[in-house]
Parts: sequence; structure tokens; C-alpha cells
Amino acid sequence: MFRLPPIARVGDVLPGPSPLVAGSASLARMTTISVGLSAAVSLAGLGAGVASKLAMRRWSENPDPTAGEPLELTGLGLGLASHDGARLHVFDQGLGHPVVLAPGWTGQADDWAPVIRQLLDAGYRVIAYDRRGHGRSTQGSTGFTVTNMGLDLRTIVEACDVRDATIVGQSLGGVAAMMFAIDHGPVANERVRNLVLASATACWSNTSAVTPSNLVEPVRGAGFDHRTIFRSPIGPTLLRGLFGKAPNLRLVEHSARRAAELDPRVLVDVLSMVTTLDISDQLRTITQAVRVVCGREDRITPVADSEVLARSIPASELHVVEGAGHMLPWESPSAIVDAVRQLALASG
Repeated sequence: MFRLPPIARVGDVLPGPSPLVAGSASLARMTTISVGLSAAVSLAGLGAGVASKLAMRRWSENPDPTAGEPLELTGLGLGLASHDGARLHVFDQGLGHPVVLAPGWTGQADDWAPVIRQLLDAGYRVIAYDRRGHGRSTQGSTGFTVTNMGLDLRTIVEACDVRDATIVGQSLGGVAAMMFAIDHGPVANERVRNLVLASATACWSNTSAVTPSNLVEPVRGAGFDHRTIFRSPIGPTLLRGLFGKAPNLRLVEHSARRAAELDPRVLVDVLSMVTTLDISDQLRTITQAVRVVCGREDRITPVADSEVLARSIPASELHVVEGAGHMLPWESPSAIVDAVRQLALASG
């Protein structure tokens, strides 16, 4: 599946078509799962010292936007039952204006740790959760769909009895926030004042690094287990494309560990859903005040996707974070906290 390049060509980014590094045009050149896995394992065994270490040495010199703070949460979580029996693991801490955090592609509440610390220090109540089928949350009987993403968020908002809340969704979490507002308008209007959509999209872009034809169907057909490659020495290198101009080694390595924790069947379901996503014609029904935040260097949900959101949602505005990529909760946690603050100030 992955046609990896000669080791001598490796620079800061592997120039071969990693699903999260190259664009869709390059990904179309991929061959088969078995060939790619073999190539990846060969590179890990024979060339990790050349391919990965050169890049990682550079990344280790880049600043850590999280200041080295832990990327995990402490304290016990709640267990909430969703409509189809899924058990949702929920973190709820603090007092003040409630902020609900919907997780991105790796699906865990812990991914918000840098943002959560800043929000708690600023006096907010913070609620975060593991998406169904991820982390400590179970899959439920009806699986992973955009409809269930909105329903699960409604379950959490109602069970935690939040009012005048701000919902922050990053990547897939942004889709969950929009689906909640679209499908459950009366409840959302009663309980949610603002939305922050970070690195989000309403329609999977043709310029994204992942498309159904070049990744999802080949993976599904071959039964590929991605965990092997992301646990290998080149795992972090393949996920460099999630980050912007100055990836930090600790954060890139942590993203590879998170990727290796995902159940392969859940990953395929997630990719199948997002790569066929299109809720563009429903954005005008969102009535909350919205701040759209994206990284200038985002290759997964490019800036153009955020521009569509800002144009299509009635009460919305766009903020682009220079130099950042897709992983805004780690690359620029302050940008997300600032968006929450600014919306709160504007709405009184």
C-alpha cells in the first residue's frame, strides 16, 4: 500500500505517499497493502537509522507548544449510556462557563489535555469524552456514523446538564458539533451558545491526504492492521504530515502511539464515514455563534475547508493559525482557548 522512497531521499518529511503526508494525487500511486507493509517493515529494519533519525533529530530541536506537560488526564471519569448501549467515558471537572470538548481523529479526551489545563486555570468547567469505539468508550450496537456522533454529544450535554455552553470540536469532533447543532436544533439552541470548529470540515476535500479510493477500500479489502507500522521506528515519520512547519518530536511520537491504539476495524469505519462526508447544504441551519480555527499548514482539512465553513454558517468567523497543521490542541492550545474566550466575551 505504501510505496516508500529510497532512503537517501528522506528529508524532513518522507516524500513517498504516506496517507497522512502526501496529497491524494500521490496516494493514487499506491499499490497493495501487502507490498506497502513489506516495504515499511524493510525500511524500519534496514534504514530507520537513516530515514527516521535524521528527521527526528530536527524535530527534537523544535519547541514544544505544550511546554512538556503530560498529554494524559488525571482523575476518574463518568460512564454515560448512549441511545444504543454505547458506554461513553466522560471527564467533567471545574466550575464556571461550561466548555464541551469533542475529540479529533484519535478520539480520546486525553488529546485535549493542554487545552483543558488552560481552560481550568481560566475558571471554566470542562467536559471531554472518549468517542465511541475509542479509548475507554464502547462501540454500541449501531456503530460509528455521523448521526451517532451528534446523538452521543447530545447524550453528554443533557446528562451533564450544561446550559449556555461552548462546544469545541477538533477534526472529527467538529463534525460531531455540527451534527448536534443540525440534527438536534431545539436541544442545541436551549443548551449551547457557541461553537468552536477547529481543523474541521463539512465535506471531505479532494485535496486532502486521505480519499476512499486510495486508502479506505484497499485497507478494508486487505484487512490491513495499521498498528504494526505505527509501532515501528518509522511510525512517527509517517504521521509528520499531521503537523505544521515545526513538528515537535514528543508530539509526533505521541501521535504514533495514539494511532497504534486504534482498533483497525474502527479506523476503517471512521475513514469510510469521513471520506464520504458531505453536510455542506445543512450548515446554514446552525444558529450558534461560531469561530472557525485552522492551521495554515493543515494538509488533512485544508484552509479552504474552513473557509467554506465560515462562509456557510450564518454567525461565523475564521481565524487561521500561521505555521500550524492539523493538530491544533497540541500545536496551538492557546488559539483554541482564545477562541472560547472571545466568543464568551462577544455573547456576554
